[in-house]
Amino acid sequence: LKRQLGGETLYHYDPLNQLNKVEYPSYTEELFYDRAGNRTRRLVAGEEELYRYDPRNRLMAYTKNGVTTMFQYDNAGNLLVDDKARYSYDAFNRTTRVETFDGNVQVNRYDAEGLRYEMEENGNLVQFIFNQEREVVTEEDSTGLTRLIRSTELIARSSESARTYYHYASDEMGSTTHIVDENGNVQNHYGYDAWGKITVKEEAIPNRFTYYGQQIDPITQQYYR
Repeated sequence: LKRQLGGETLYHYDPLNQLNKVEYPSYTEELFYDRAGNRTRRLVAGEEELYRYDPRNRLMAYTKNGVTTMFQYDNAGNLLVDDKARYSYDAFNRTTRVETFDGNVQVNRYDAEGLRYEMEENGNLVQFIFNQEREVVTEEDSTGLTRLIRSTELIARSSESARTYYHYASDEMGSTTHIVDENGNVQNHYGYDAWGKITVKEEAIPNRFTYYGQQIDPITQQYYR
């Protein structure tokens, strides 16, 4: 499989269709798995990462550059502690609070359908309205209201504060690659690795919708679906 995005990226798979090698334009990533399909080892540009799991296939330890991070879970299997934060959940196993070790706090609130209708990022309130397909169509924070225009994917947004429209360009997976203004000027540009991690980020305007068109939370750097 070849993908043309800032240079050619090549993806290689093993006989079990597990991704085992990615050749990016500037570096190579190699992946190794156990019999259960868990990733046990990763080589990125020659740098080794090791992963260890418990009998329930939960990641328990991650080692990089000689430093090991331990992971903790509750009885329902929810992650409580990783290398970046502590997590809290409600009775429906939904993340309600995240406290990062560098002092940031995110609070999530859900409606009766289980959709996250509002959140607080270090005390700053953000509210969302969804359509029938459970996709965000409006986002409102202290800077004003933003409306999201969708077809089969996110195609544009209107900003009340900027009094303008911004248009989204996506790749074949629906991941945002560029955002342009009404005059065709590129405002934002994104690139991703094989796992959805943002590797290229050039932003002139705020934007939450990136990999697969999903929301990324700035504090946790995790995707909300």
